[in-house]
Amino acid sequence: MAKDIGLWTLEGHPRTWVRILPGLFCDFMEQREVWESLADSWTNLHAKPEEEVIKFSNIINKGPVLDLGCGNCRNSLPFFERKIDCVGLDFSKGMIRGAKKLLKKKKFNENLIIGDLENLPFKKGSFLLVLCIRTLHHLETRELRLKTLEEMKRVGIKILMSVWKRWQPRFVWKLIKSFFAGHFADVYVDWNYHGKIYKRFYHLYTKEELEYDLKEVGLKIEKIWYDDGNIWSSVIV
Repeated sequence: MAKDIGLWTLEGHPRTWVRILPGLFCDFMEQREVWESLADSWTNLHAKPEEEVIKFSNIINKGPVLDLGCGNCRNSLPFFERKIDCVGLDFSKGMIRGAKKLLKKKKFNENLIIGDLENLPFKKGSFLLVLCIRTLHHLETRELRLKTLEEMKRVGIKILMSVWKRWQPRFVWKLIKSFFAGHFADVYVDWNYHGKIYKRFYHLYTKEELEYDLKEVGLKIEKIWYDDGNIWSSVIV
């Protein structure tokens, strides 16, 4: 049964399994549990929206806006401040709790959903803008990343997204290891929390690969650019 909440329809989600190494299957819950464990720590260290998002918000005059992999919803704040309706979606209950706290502190109304990027519970064309900031690169297979791009295309009109870029000094050794392990550019980045090391998955992109994947699903690139360790793209459906 679907639950209607106005512009959007929430539907059930099938359990998802993903291949992360040849011959080895891993339940997607592994990375979900990592982010659940890190939610409070991550939220405390990330309270301000990205500068590129702030700049982009100045040219958006109406919504609604969908913030995918919203975390604590920090990147929705510039739109809330312009009185634009926003919806935040994340697969982590802990992140959604952090978003509720931040939005309550800022005195903004919350509209938050726990869900998966590759199976969005919304009707076609529900959002004028979809944000996907430092999120796509956490999906563990290209199939899931392409499916997520297709979902963003289905529910949105315009997309602003960013991913980590591949060629950075801090990733040289990880890239070498990933090459010899047979999954080049798929790396795990440590997060130390209360003395325990958590492994966060990242697929490190090149500009050419991101362009290829966007075109693969039929998205039109308006602009693509770099800032520090990120590749940004503005896309229209």
